[in-house]
This record gives sequence, structure tokens and C-alpha cells, in this order.
Amino acid sequence: MASPHSITLNHTLHKDFDFVYTHLLDFKKFGSVHPYMVEVKELERTPEFTNYNIKERRVMILGFIPMWPVYTAKVFEVEKGKHIRYTSPVQKGVDLVIDLTLTHTNGVTHVNEEIVVTCNAIIAKMFLGILRKAHLEVFDRFNA
Repeated sequence: MASPHSITLNHTLHKDFDFVYTHLLDFKKFGSVHPYMVEVKELERTPEFTNYNIKERRVMILGFIPMWPVYTAKVFEVEKGKHIRYTSPVQKGVDLVIDLTLTHTNGVTHVNEEIVVTCNAIIAKMFLGILRKAHLEVFDRFNA
């Protein structure tokens, strides 16, 4: 049975706020620092959201099952300069919502990332593990 499962990640970045914010708001820029994304195409831009098609490199599930994820994602600017949301029907029965809340003080940008995946518990555990690893790497790359 599908139910929501979540993790929260907090990132402290010693980068310019505008640089971080524009990279999180634009999936093409986000994809340039994401360890798995190999191709990001903008499909649609509306006043409410931008819709992207994403192709990722091969990911090994359970260490031996290869997958080459292809999915769409919508990016919403919920509150300008403060809150960005990603939504994605990653695959049948797996829905993803990522809320990014940003603050900036004394030259430091803080990003709180709430990742919620709705699917069965076994898939959620694997998927959240992959997302956690990838997103920690993304934010490490921001600090590099």
C-alpha cells in the first residue's frame, strides 16, 4: 500500500544566496551539479511552474538491478526567495515532493530540504537512500 515516507536534510552553504537560489529554481542548473542527472529538458513554462523531462545515468537498485530513470518534474516557486517545491510522478506508484526552504544570514545560505515519497515502504527506503546520497553530494558541490 502506498503511503508517505520522508527525510529531512539541512544544508549550510558558503555560497552567494542568488547563486544557490537560481540553481535550485532552474532544473537545468540543478542538473549541472546533480550526480545522476545527465539530461534536463524544459517541456513547459507557466506562471505557476516549469515542467522538465529528466534523464539520469544508470543507478543500481539493491546493488545489482540496473535502472536508467527518465521522469518529469515540476518546479514551483511557492514563495519568492524563500520556498521552492519539486513534484514528480517518478514512476507508476511512486510520487515525490521536495520542499526547499531557504534563509540567508551573515553570508551563509541555509537550505532545509523536506523530501516526501509516496509509495510502499520497501521502495521508499531504497529511493530515499538514493535521494539522500545524491542530494548530499549536490550540496557538497555547491560548497566546492
